[in-house]
Amino acid sequence: MRLLFIMALIFFVESMFSQKTVEDYGYKSSQIDYLGSSIEFVVKSKKGEEKAKKPLFIFIQGSLAKPLIKYDDNDIYYSPFPFSEKLLMDNYHLIAINKPGVPLIENKKNLSSQGEFVDAETGLPSKEYTENNNLEYYTKRNLKVNGDA
Repeated sequence: MRLLFIMALIFFVESMFSQKTVEDYGYKSSQIDYLGSSIEFVVKSKKGEEKAKKPLFIFIQGSLAKPLIKYDDNDIYYSPFPFSEKLLMDNYHLIAINKPGVPLIENKKNLSSQGEFVDAETGLPSKEYTENNNLEYYTKRNLKVNGDA
């Protein structure tokens, strides 16, 4: 009985402090190589239709250094899509592409008050993000994802 209690306690503590993944929230994460770096993106498909041939709906997030998926200590998560995913999943596979130098998923407590992933000391986004935060990079990146998704 004591062993069972200890095992249950270990499982509970481990689940409370384990790093969350995009799969925990129903998304599939993928990455492809691009210009010596990797592009991370999430895909959301209707359950059971993940392999079905459908057009892609690529959502392009704003220009801030925000992770695609944010969650809090109560395990409430914030979708990468600012609309109801169910509205489009009958006809499309949904894709959201992450910003360079920004984690794909992050606890809100580790972000700035604006929800950005910044260096704690400088308050600035990463060098990779800053160097690639421009329309030329994003256009070529999006075309690469569209061709490889």
